[in-house]
Amino acid sequence: MDQNVSDLQPRNHLYLTAGVTNLHLTFPLDTTALSDGCHELAAVVYEGSDVRTQARVTQNVRVQNTPLNATFTTLAGASNTVLNFTLLFSVTANTNTISKIELFATGGSAGVASNLSSATFALAATNLGVGRHPFYAVVTRSDGKQYRTETKWICVGGAEPPFGLTMTIRPPTITWRPPPGGFIRC
Repeated sequence: MDQNVSDLQPRNHLYLTAGVTNLHLTFPLDTTALSDGCHELAAVVYEGSDVRTQARVTQNVRVQNTPLNATFTTLAGASNTVLNFTLLFSVTANTNTISKIELFATGGSAGVASNLSSATFALAATNLGVGRHPFYAVVTRSDGKQYRTETKWICVGGAEPPFGLTMTIRPPTITWRPPPGGFIRC
């Protein structure tokens, strides 16, 4: 363990970096390559002196190059729901020339409806697991143009098991043990 101690001793390293503290940047974005609808743009910036020196900023944008549009509604399920619940979603396009409506969730495609301008999707929360999950739909018109709906986030939590309380009179004290694994919070 004490071999090559001189190689393991700290040295007087000097790190120098150069650059600007604020970087003002603009860039063109050709939206014709994107589907209509909601998108999240992310910019990741590296400071450069260390691999962990990065920052990220996101911006939600809505692209509209064609008149194609769709509404995405949660019919059953809320921002927090339990594991044994069935989530229901409705997607309705603003035109009848739709070849496909596809629902996406954690892990990819969660359901497809073909040749319908409106569809309802049922998804068991047990298929997702515990945690925070994104849901959105992509509507594809007969000519291949697409519309992506906004993302809805739903937290699926397990049913909290009952736990015992113990109460003492002198001094008045209530104690309890948390369930194994603690509680899920999103």
